[in-house]
Amino acid sequence: MTLRRKLFILFGSLVAMTFLAAGITTWAVINWKTTENDLQRHYERSLKLQNVRALTFQAVLEVPEGLTGNDPDARQDFEETIAPAADSLKTWAQLVDTPEEREEVEQVQSAFDALVADSHLAFDHIEAGSFAEADRLFDEQIEEASSESFQAVTDQAEATDAERREVIHDATKQTRHTAEVMLIITAISAFGIALLLAAYLISDVFTPLRDVRRALAQVRKGDRSVRLNEERHDEFGQVNQEFNRLVNTLAEAEDSTASPLVHPGRSAPALTVERAHVRPLVYEVVSRLHSELAERSADLDVTFDTSASHVPVDYLPVQQALSALIVDTMERAGGTGTHLGLRISDTGVDNDPRLVIEVGGTRPADTAASTVPASPSSPLDDGQVATEPRTRSLALVRAVAQQHGGALVLEDFGAQGTYARMELSLITR
Repeated sequence: MTLRRKLFILFGSLVAMTFLAAGITTWAVINWKTTENDLQRHYERSLKLQNVRALTFQAVLEVPEGLTGNDPDARQDFEETIAPAADSLKTWAQLVDTPEEREEVEQVQSAFDALVADSHLAFDHIEAGSFAEADRLFDEQIEEASSESFQAVTDQAEATDAERREVIHDATKQTRHTAEVMLIITAISAFGIALLLAAYLISDVFTPLRDVRRALAQVRKGDRSVRLNEERHDEFGQVNQEFNRLVNTLAEAEDSTASPLVHPGRSAPALTVERAHVRPLVYEVVSRLHSELAERSADLDVTFDTSASHVPVDYLPVQQALSALIVDTMERAGGTGTHLGLRISDTGVDNDPRLVIEVGGTRPADTAASTVPASPSSPLDDGQVATEPRTRSLALVRAVAQQHGGALVLEDFGAQGTYARMELSLITR
C-alpha cells in the first residue's frame, strides 16, 4: 500500500470521526431543542391556567360585593376582570397538541362557562332586587358547586401537565445519555485513530526519512557501500531505489577515474389591615411571577391546607413578601429548572392563630450534584447580613412577618433543596 493511500485512509477516518461527532452533536441539540420547546409549552400551559384560575376567582368575588352593596359597580368590575381570564383561557386552549389535552380544554371551558353564567345570573337577581335569590344562588351554586367544579378540573389539568413535564424530563435525560455515550465512543475511536496515525508516521515516514538522511551523510563522507531497502512497496521504496542507483553510478565513476570522489563538509411603616381572601391573594402573586417562572423553566405547585378563607393582613405588603420569598427560594435552589412547592396552612391555638406560608425548592439534578450539603440554617437575626441583591428582599419578608407578629425561617439542605417558612399572626392588630 502506498504512502498516499495510507495517509488518505487515516486522515479520512479522522474526518469521518469529526463528521460523526458533529452529527451526534447536531442530533443532540435538535432533540434537546425539541424537548425544551415542549417543556416550555407545558410550563406556559400550567402558568396560563393558574392565571385563568386566579382571575376567575377574583372576578367571582365581585358577586358578594354586589350583594352587600359595598360596590355599586360590582358587575362592571366583574366583567373587567373576567375578560382577561377568558383571553388567557383562549390562549391556554391553543397550546394543545394531543386528544387528551383537547378533552381537558373542553372540561375547563365548560366549568368556566358555567361559573361565569351563574355569576351573571346572580347579578341579574341583584339588579332585579331579588337579593335572597341571589344570595342563595351564590351560596349553593356558585361557591359550592361551580367554583369547586372549576377548581377540580383546573387542578386535574395542572396535575396532568406536571406528569407530562416529567415524561419530557425523562426523554431529555435519555437523549443526553445517548449523546454522551456516542460521543465517548467517537472520542475513543478518534483517539485510537490518532494513535495509529502517530505510529504510522513514526514507522513509515520518520524512520525511512532518518535512514535516507543517514545514508546521504555517509555518501557525503565518501562511503559508496551504503544501500537502502528497496523492498518497500511505497514512495519511499522508489526513493530508495533511486538512491541506490545514484550511489552505484558514483562508485562506477570513481572506479573509472581511479580517484576518490570527495565532497567538502558543511560545517453580585404601619399596617393597613383588611380581610383578604386567601386564594386570590396567592394566585395574584403566582400570576405576576408567570413570566419569570417560565423564563427559568421552573414549575410551582400550590397547595391550600387552611380552613380560613379570609385573613386579616396588610394585603399589598404580604403579596410583595410572598413574591420575594418564592423568587429567593428559586434562586437558592439553583434557578433554572427548579421545582417549587408552595403550601398555605394555619396553625396555633385560639388565642394565637397563625397563617403559615411555606416555600420549598428542589435543586435540578445537575446543580444538586455539584452542591456541597449544608447544615440547616436558623431564622435570620435582625443583625444578620445577607449578600446583595437578596438582602433587600429578605429584609422585606422579615419586616412584613415581624409587622404581622410572625417570623421568618430559612433552611438549606444542600443537595436536597431549600425551605422557607413565614408565619403571620391572625390576631387583628
